[in-house]
Amino acid sequence: MVTLRTLIEQFPDAPQAMPARNRLATMLSGMNRHQEAAQVLEEMGTRYADNPMEVWFRLGEIYERRLNDWAKAREAYAKVPPGSARYAEAQRRLTRK
Repeated sequence: MVTLRTLIEQFPDAPQAMPARNRLATMLSGMNRHQEAAQVLEEMGTRYADNPMEVWFRLGEIYERRLNDWAKAREAYAKVPPGSARYAEAQRRLTRK
């Protein structure tokens, strides 16, 4: 994790920074550090608008299921792009609460 954080801090715009952020978020979530994982995913979603990693949907799931913050989950689900494989599911989740 230290190596990933160092890479991200020293080279935030390098092509390797996006997969490093993704891996870091996955590791943090696996360690039940969901708030930190959410911060990394938010940064990814903001920095890489066309990322292939379903960032907004993953972020919505963390806010909904792990952090119990439905308002933030709705915001994340609303940002899932229409071309995403998870778009339909995100739209369903937006309408259910």
